[in-house]
Amino acid sequence: MTEHIMIIRHAEKPSAAEGIGGVDADGHASDGGLSVRGWQRAGALVAYFSKRGTNVPHIATPVVVFAAASHAKSQRPVLTVQPLAESLGVPLLSHYRSGADEAQVLTHALHTSGPVLLCWRHESISMFAHLLGHPEVGEWGQDCFDAVWVFRREGEQWRWTITPQALLAGDERSQRFTA
Repeated sequence: MTEHIMIIRHAEKPSAAEGIGGVDADGHASDGGLSVRGWQRAGALVAYFSKRGTNVPHIATPVVVFAAASHAKSQRPVLTVQPLAESLGVPLLSHYRSGADEAQVLTHALHTSGPVLLCWRHESISMFAHLLGHPEVGEWGQDCFDAVWVFRREGEQWRWTITPQALLAGDERSQRFTA
């Protein structure tokens, strides 16, 4: 049974208002893909979560990665963590729907032996916190792409920490909250 759950939001997305386009995994223009900065983050996450990069407090190498299912408007969660899962040779489970299947994801994650990483859409991430006994947790920031919500079991409770990724220029560099 896992005692370590890490949650990230998918990497940066396109923004028509800012003139930032998206790209799919094959390099074709795609509104459902990641921005160039998003692809940079997806690549940087490989070292961040790998055995080479886990010197960051509270961060561990996952034994399984969950990503919110792709749909017609967005493949971003899968695109964000697919390079990591492939590099680590761990399963990428991407059939669970954001906003509908969080309880099932958590049940599956809790029955995993070892650290787990979830990559989700920001609107639904707080549902995981609530299910883990943190009803005080608010919504994930709409413009936040550079944090990791870490839940570590301490006895019967889950301790919640927000850890900065600090991977790209402009990322937050300091820990924001521990409860």
